[in-house]
Amino acid sequence: MWHALFIEQIPFAEKVIRTVTVYALIALLFRLTGKRGLSNLSTFDVVVIFLLSNVVQNAIIGNDTSLTGGIVGAVTLVTVNALVNRVVASSATAARIFDGVLEPGGQLVLSLKQGEQSATKADVTSLHDQLSRIENLLRTAS
Repeated sequence: MWHALFIEQIPFAEKVIRTVTVYALIALLFRLTGKRGLSNLSTFDVVVIFLLSNVVQNAIIGNDTSLTGGIVGAVTLVTVNALVNRVVASSATAARIFDGVLEPGGQLVLSLKQGEQSATKADVTSLHDQLSRIENLLRTAS
């Protein structure tokens, strides 16, 4: 009995490939439907998530009912998810691809580029000088 718990019926590499493929497919499907966070999910979406887990179970583990096979699938899912989150956190391009531009509430948020986010003293001085010139021009014109 104990022996059967740890004997994999599917090779390790195949299980990893199956898990990564199913993860990518589900992530793509949710990305295409615009479901990006829990705040966007309706009751029906939650039902779909529960049913999806059952539908793709065999695609991930195949005929492997061993404890080891389940552990490999679970570790692969968590590892792939952690890697995707790390890539998204470190790359603006990846964040746009995986997360999009809209906030979970549907708001569009625009951010300035890093170099254009805050004004320096030189920027304020330049604007002050320009305003002074405009004021002088207006005074001399009237």
